[in-house]
Amino acid sequence: MNGKTAFLGLMLAASCLAQTAYAAGKAPLVPRTAAMQCADRKIELKADCLKQEGIGGLSCTRQRLSIIDAGTGRELGSHTFQPAPLQKGDAYPLISEHLGDVSCKETPAKEKFIVIMMSNGGNCEQCEWQQVYTWDGKVLGSSIDAKKDPVISAALKGAENKKSKTLGAGDLSLSGAATSALASEPYSPYGLRCVAGTKTYDADTTRIADSLKSRYERAWGKDWMGKPVPRQRIDPQLMGEIAAISGCAAIIDEPACANFFSPDIGGEFYMFAEFGSKVPLRKQFDEAVTALPPSEGKAAVQRCMKLVAKK
Repeated sequence: MNGKTAFLGLMLAASCLAQTAYAAGKAPLVPRTAAMQCADRKIELKADCLKQEGIGGLSCTRQRLSIIDAGTGRELGSHTFQPAPLQKGDAYPLISEHLGDVSCKETPAKEKFIVIMMSNGGNCEQCEWQQVYTWDGKVLGSSIDAKKDPVISAALKGAENKKSKTLGAGDLSLSGAATSALASEPYSPYGLRCVAGTKTYDADTTRIADSLKSRYERAWGKDWMGKPVPRQRIDPQLMGEIAAISGCAAIIDEPACANFFSPDIGGEFYMFAEFGSKVPLRKQFDEAVTALPPSEGKAAVQRCMKLVAKK
């Protein structure tokens, strides 16, 4: 049996391991809070997030926005963000929406709106948008729907009018505050355990295989195994997730980087190491790794690729 055949067997067998083995490697969640005030409104974001942010803004599994009457403390409205379906091998389902700059406006017509910049970590026309809330805390809609909804369009035009009054501005980003606090914490994208030489090695590597299997199927279809891996680029957000997980594998795989990355053995990342650096898929992977925040995982995967990947 050659290395690549063994790799395919590992991917197929991964889901057969007991879930109790997975539980030992489940990373803890930490609470995150960001808040600001616009005139008589307090805007507060509370979330439970993974300690290590593999990709900025994609690390929270629970996230709730509250708009509060600052005078009475009464919550006027709220928005609970729903996570995407749990990916096999991940410890938690993740929320894609990432909140950023907030602007509170009073239009020339004396209407008040709260406009929040949003993103989902991707690189596309609809990966960044504006979310609009009324002054009493209701979700009005997003700029993506403005062309179809005249109410949203009118609200955004009023808020952006040069004669509109700014009632306050701030930032509800959770990632900025988290970055400095997490500098010394273990690398654990999507709740994976990324520690070399532990008794949970088999369970840890299986969870990595499961996390990757679900993403590879999204990229190339459920029947991708056993076929030549396409050389073309894939969805950028999906590649960002794969790059983050590769850092976890690299930590476990050092110093030889043979089990996960070797083109000869056929580990989970063999396709990226097997292609030359000018092949579109390999180039996209390298770019996604470079774009990761500084971390132990990023440094590890860069060392592994330098050691075993084709030039």
